[in-house]
Amino acid sequence: MVTVWRGRGRSLGHWTSGFQCHHAGLFQCSITGLVFSMEEEAEVLYNTVPWDRGLLSQNGKRPAGPLFKFTCLMGSVCQLHLPHCEINSEGGCDFLSVAHVTDDDSMEFLLPHETTETHVILNITGFCKYGITKEQEAPVSPIRALVLLFYQLPDDNNKSTLNVLLLPRNVDIDEVSRSELSNPSLVGIQSNSQC
Repeated sequence: MVTVWRGRGRSLGHWTSGFQCHHAGLFQCSITGLVFSMEEEAEVLYNTVPWDRGLLSQNGKRPAGPLFKFTCLMGSVCQLHLPHCEINSEGGCDFLSVAHVTDDDSMEFLLPHETTETHVILNITGFCKYGITKEQEAPVSPIRALVLLFYQLPDDNNKSTLNVLLLPRNVDIDEVSRSELSNPSLVGIQSNSQC
Protein backbone atom coordinates (compact mmCIF):
# COMPACT_ATOMS: atom_id res chain seq x y z
CA MET A 1 0.00 0.00 0.00
CA VAL A 2 1.39 3.40 -1.00
CA THR A 3 0.32 6.68 0.52
CA VAL A 4 0.56 9.39 -2.16
CA TRP A 5 0.26 12.94 -0.96
CA ARG A 6 0.48 16.33 -2.60
CA GLY A 7 1.30 19.77 -1.23
CA ARG A 8 2.43 23.16 -2.48
CA GLY A 9 6.21 23.41 -2.65
CA ARG A 10 8.24 26.40 -1.58
CA SER A 11 9.63 27.34 -4.98
CA LEU A 12 7.41 29.14 -7.50
CA GLY A 13 4.24 27.57 -6.11
CA HIS A 14 4.85 24.26 -7.92
CA TRP A 15 3.11 21.22 -6.50
CA THR A 16 5.18 18.55 -4.83
CA SER A 17 4.01 14.97 -4.67
CA GLY A 18 5.46 12.16 -2.65
CA PHE A 19 4.91 8.69 -1.40
CA GLN A 20 6.22 6.30 1.17
CA CYS A 21 6.28 2.58 0.53
CA HIS A 22 7.00 0.01 3.19
CA HIS A 23 8.40 -2.80 1.01
CA ALA A 24 9.99 -3.55 -2.35
CA GLY A 25 7.83 -3.61 -5.47
CA LEU A 26 6.28 -1.53 -8.27
CA PHE A 27 4.28 1.54 -7.23
CA GLN A 28 2.33 3.94 -9.45
CA CYS A 29 1.42 7.53 -8.60
CA SER A 30 -2.28 8.09 -9.26
CA ILE A 31 -1.63 11.80 -9.90
CA THR A 32 1.24 11.77 -12.41
CA GLY A 33 1.24 8.20 -13.75
CA LEU A 34 4.90 7.78 -12.71
CA VAL A 35 5.85 4.22 -11.74
CA PHE A 36 8.69 3.44 -9.36
CA SER A 37 10.39 0.08 -8.97
CA MET A 38 11.56 0.04 -5.36
CA GLU A 39 14.28 -2.25 -4.01
CA GLU A 40 13.28 -1.64 -0.39
CA GLU A 41 11.25 0.63 1.87
CA ALA A 42 11.56 4.22 0.66
CA GLU A 43 10.19 7.74 0.69
CA VAL A 44 10.28 9.70 -2.58
CA LEU A 45 9.43 13.35 -3.29
CA TYR A 46 8.91 14.69 -6.82
CA ASN A 47 7.60 17.72 -8.67
CA THR A 48 7.71 19.24 -12.14
CA VAL A 49 10.29 21.88 -12.99
CA PRO A 50 10.76 24.02 -16.14
CA TRP A 51 12.79 22.68 -19.06
CA ASP A 52 15.85 24.59 -20.29
CA ARG A 53 14.62 24.72 -23.89
CA GLY A 54 17.83 26.39 -25.08
CA LEU A 55 19.94 23.50 -23.81
CA LEU A 56 17.50 21.00 -25.34
CA SER A 57 17.61 22.81 -28.68
CA GLN A 58 21.43 22.84 -28.68
CA ASN A 59 21.26 19.04 -28.45
CA GLY A 60 18.63 18.69 -31.20
CA LYS A 61 15.87 17.74 -28.75
CA ARG A 62 12.46 19.00 -27.64
CA PRO A 63 10.34 18.11 -24.60
CA ALA A 64 7.94 15.18 -24.95
CA GLY A 65 6.52 15.53 -21.44
CA PRO A 66 7.21 17.21 -18.12
CA LEU A 67 10.63 17.39 -16.47
CA PHE A 68 10.43 15.79 -13.02
CA LYS A 69 12.76 16.57 -10.13
CA PHE A 70 13.14 13.67 -7.69
CA THR A 71 14.47 13.31 -4.18
CA CYS A 72 14.71 9.95 -2.47
CA LEU A 73 14.78 10.62 1.26
CA MET A 74 15.49 7.02 2.17
CA GLY A 75 15.65 3.69 0.43
CA SER A 76 16.43 3.15 -3.22
CA VAL A 77 14.70 3.12 -6.58
CA CYS A 78 16.11 0.89 -9.33
CA GLN A 79 13.73 1.71 -12.17
CA LEU A 80 11.67 4.71 -13.18
CA HIS A 81 8.71 4.49 -15.57
CA LEU A 82 7.98 7.91 -17.11
CA PRO A 83 4.53 8.22 -18.73
CA HIS A 84 4.41 9.16 -22.41
CA CYS A 85 1.55 10.06 -24.74
CA GLU A 86 2.94 8.78 -28.06
CA ILE A 87 0.95 6.21 -30.01
CA ASN A 88 3.41 3.34 -30.46
CA SER A 89 1.77 1.83 -33.56
CA GLU A 90 2.37 5.11 -35.42
CA GLY A 91 6.14 4.98 -34.76
CA GLY A 92 6.08 7.92 -32.34
CA CYS A 93 8.08 6.05 -29.69
CA ASP A 94 11.05 5.50 -32.01
CA PHE A 95 12.30 9.03 -31.37
CA LEU A 96 12.01 9.07 -27.56
CA SER A 97 14.93 9.39 -25.16
CA VAL A 98 15.22 10.51 -21.55
CA ALA A 99 17.05 13.65 -20.46
CA HIS A 100 18.94 13.33 -17.19
CA VAL A 101 19.62 16.79 -15.77
CA THR A 102 22.08 16.94 -12.89
CA ASP A 103 22.33 19.47 -10.06
CA ASP A 104 24.90 21.49 -12.04
CA ASP A 105 22.36 21.68 -14.92
CA SER A 106 24.37 19.49 -17.28
CA MET A 107 22.22 17.28 -19.47
CA GLU A 108 22.76 13.80 -20.84
CA PHE A 109 20.36 11.80 -22.99
CA LEU A 110 19.70 8.19 -22.07
CA LEU A 111 18.17 5.47 -24.19
CA PRO A 112 15.25 3.75 -22.47
CA HIS A 113 15.60 0.23 -21.12
CA GLU A 114 12.17 -0.43 -22.63
CA THR A 115 9.26 1.53 -24.10
CA THR A 116 5.73 0.25 -23.51
CA GLU A 117 2.41 1.57 -24.82
CA THR A 118 2.22 3.96 -21.86
CA HIS A 119 5.68 4.40 -20.29
CA VAL A 120 9.37 4.84 -21.01
CA ILE A 121 11.27 2.58 -18.59
CA LEU A 122 14.70 3.64 -17.38
CA ASN A 123 17.15 1.81 -15.11
CA ILE A 124 18.54 4.34 -12.63
CA THR A 125 21.09 4.41 -9.84
CA GLY A 126 20.31 7.84 -8.42
CA PHE A 127 17.90 10.71 -8.65
CA CYS A 128 17.96 14.24 -9.95
CA LYS A 129 15.77 15.43 -12.85
CA TYR A 130 14.40 13.18 -15.58
CA GLY A 131 12.09 13.92 -18.50
CA ILE A 132 11.16 12.41 -21.84
CA THR A 133 12.51 14.13 -24.94
CA LYS A 134 12.04 13.72 -28.65
CA GLU A 135 14.31 14.46 -31.59
CA GLN A 136 13.72 18.01 -32.82
CA GLU A 137 13.41 16.75 -36.39
CA ALA A 138 11.13 13.83 -35.48
CA PRO A 139 7.98 13.77 -37.58
CA VAL A 140 4.78 14.90 -35.91
CA SER A 141 2.87 11.82 -34.84
CA PRO A 142 -0.49 11.25 -33.15
CA ILE A 143 -0.59 11.32 -29.36
CA ARG A 144 -3.07 10.32 -26.65
CA ALA A 145 -4.69 13.42 -25.21
CA LEU A 146 -7.58 14.86 -23.24
CA VAL A 147 -9.91 17.61 -24.35
CA LEU A 148 -10.51 20.24 -21.64
CA LEU A 149 -13.15 22.92 -22.01
CA PHE A 150 -13.14 26.24 -20.17
CA TYR A 151 -15.97 28.75 -20.53
CA GLN A 152 -15.04 32.41 -20.16
CA LEU A 153 -17.90 34.38 -18.66
CA PRO A 154 -19.36 37.28 -20.68
CA ASP A 155 -17.37 40.52 -20.57
CA ASP A 156 -18.73 44.10 -20.59
CA ASN A 157 -19.72 43.69 -24.25
CA ASN A 158 -21.63 40.48 -23.42
CA LYS A 159 -19.03 38.46 -25.36
CA SER A 160 -18.10 35.04 -23.98
CA THR A 161 -15.45 32.55 -25.10
CA LEU A 162 -15.15 28.78 -25.06
CA ASN A 163 -11.49 27.74 -24.64
CA VAL A 164 -10.60 24.26 -25.91
CA LEU A 165 -7.36 22.84 -24.53
CA LEU A 166 -5.83 19.66 -25.93
CA LEU A 167 -3.74 18.22 -23.13
CA PRO A 168 -1.20 15.42 -23.74
CA ARG A 169 -1.96 12.40 -21.56
CA ASN A 170 1.33 12.64 -19.66
CA VAL A 171 0.67 16.15 -18.30
CA ASP A 172 -0.98 16.47 -14.87
CA ILE A 173 -4.60 17.47 -15.50
CA ASP A 174 -5.09 18.77 -11.94
CA GLU A 175 -2.21 21.24 -12.23
CA VAL A 176 -3.49 22.58 -15.57
CA SER A 177 -7.06 22.85 -14.27
CA ARG A 178 -5.90 24.79 -11.20
CA SER A 179 -3.82 27.10 -13.38
CA GLU A 180 -6.68 27.76 -15.81
CA LEU A 181 -9.28 28.14 -13.08
CA SER A 182 -7.18 30.69 -11.18
CA ASN A 183 -8.73 33.18 -13.61
CA PRO A 184 -12.05 34.12 -11.93
CA SER A 185 -13.77 34.62 -15.30
CA LEU A 186 -13.13 30.99 -16.37
CA VAL A 187 -15.44 28.11 -15.52
CA GLY A 188 -14.30 24.53 -16.13
CA ILE A 189 -16.74 22.36 -18.05
CA GLN A 190 -16.71 18.66 -17.15
CA SER A 191 -15.51 16.91 -20.30
CA ASN A 192 -12.35 14.86 -20.02
CA SER A 193 -12.83 13.33 -23.43
CA GLN A 194 -10.12 10.93 -24.54
CA CYS A 195 -8.85 11.58 -28.05
